[in-house]
Amino acid sequence: MSGGWESTGGAGGICANYDDMESLSVLYGRAALTLADVTAEVALIAASGELLESAVLSPGSYAQVMRVIGELELGRTGLAASGLELGELSLHLRQAVLAYQFVDAAMSKLSIGAQNLGGFVVGAALPQIAVPAAVLVLAGESARDLPEFLEDLVQGRASLSSFPSRVLSTTADDAKAFMMAHPGVLQDGIGGAAGLEAGLQAWVPAPLKGLLPSQGVPRDYPQAVQNLAGFFRDGDPVVGPGGHQQAGDNTAPSSVRDLFNGVDRRQRRRDLGAVSGEIGVQRLAGPDGIERFVVQLPGTESWALTPGSTDRDLSTNLHTMAGDTTVYMRGIEAAMVQAGVPPDAPVMLVGHSLGGMTAAALAADPAFRQRFNVTQVVTAGAPIGRFEVPSGVQVLALENHNDLVPALDGADNPDRANVTTLTFGANKGDVGKNHSLSDAYAVAAADLPAGDPSYAAWLESARGFLNPANQTSTTGTYAITREPGS
Repeated sequence: MSGGWESTGGAGGICANYDDMESLSVLYGRAALTLADVTAEVALIAASGELLESAVLSPGSYAQVMRVIGELELGRTGLAASGLELGELSLHLRQAVLAYQFVDAAMSKLSIGAQNLGGFVVGAALPQIAVPAAVLVLAGESARDLPEFLEDLVQGRASLSSFPSRVLSTTADDAKAFMMAHPGVLQDGIGGAAGLEAGLQAWVPAPLKGLLPSQGVPRDYPQAVQNLAGFFRDGDPVVGPGGHQQAGDNTAPSSVRDLFNGVDRRQRRRDLGAVSGEIGVQRLAGPDGIERFVVQLPGTESWALTPGSTDRDLSTNLHTMAGDTTVYMRGIEAAMVQAGVPPDAPVMLVGHSLGGMTAAALAADPAFRQRFNVTQVVTAGAPIGRFEVPSGVQVLALENHNDLVPALDGADNPDRANVTTLTFGANKGDVGKNHSLSDAYAVAAADLPAGDPSYAAWLESARGFLNPANQTSTTGTYAITREPGS
């Protein structure tokens, strides 16, 4: 931990250490083979006719040479011994890496199994315990609130009829406060979504199961979410012009905070010209002559249960988590084509919340990577732990420990050499503020841990995008909506 930041993955992560151990194992193995070849060559020299003939002319010199060769070949620190030692070290390193990886995989499967088992138990019991549990919780909250309520009632600050709503409100506030302080509980609960859904399906009568838009009993989290996403249509994108240019749009970013401010201009600055569904495609021209592009991807705009014209809604969140290609993803691709992004130009995808999830999904999509050269992904408050971003794409993920949204995929971000996750703590006492790009993430990004090796390695990989010497910057804005009726 550095300056209140916790770092996982990246160049200083466990997986990178495994990669280093494997590289060292290969290096030792190659050195052992080289020594074996040299040993064989020295043996051939010792058995050569020329050397044997010298024994007749100068027996003493021959004996001295053979003694040196013998020590070189068979001595305690000779070629053969050194080669065997290097080969043994190579083997032991490889075995250690395999053992560590096996234990990591086993612990991961055990954790997933425990989450799903817990989810199944809760799901199977929920119809029976939901009402009694709710009554018990509300009774406890009522008893706790009663003295203060009676005082407010006597003082005329409350009415008798307001007590039920007061109890419900304080119960909800307590639940949110608990979750913000302990987001791991939410993550573990969501991680068991497959088990929970399987347990609930046990209560659905057989004739009614055929009416569910599901793939049967879910095997894992993506299928559990896919069953839920089946209730919502996705649709086709329509890409039109975005809003007005804003201050900063034509200034090249020089920090992660600048990147987040660029996304923020797209998603909340409606008073300054942004429109619904807007994304940005920023073109950077560097002193190295390379043209680069930063794609600014805002988060959710609507939680409506019925999908409408807004592409960044509940439906898109569910389909993204399920691993589907969404209306938002297809709209982004179309906007990048309209912006004239060349297929070989380096691209950085920067997103908040759903935008970050979509950035990771696009980077993990082989078809998208065939069309565009994605080299960087930067996310803020996004649940990206289940996306398989390839090793050629460098990922920086910022997460607020007190933000519930990154926990919604029920999984930690992977500890891989190309995925650096930086976690900070900023509990502002409000779910929305803890997740806010401007109030939480952009503020934290102003003080990133420069001494952390994983962040330093990521920053070096992103120098071309964050170079203050970039000569020109222009941002095109595009509005993505869902086609009516699609």
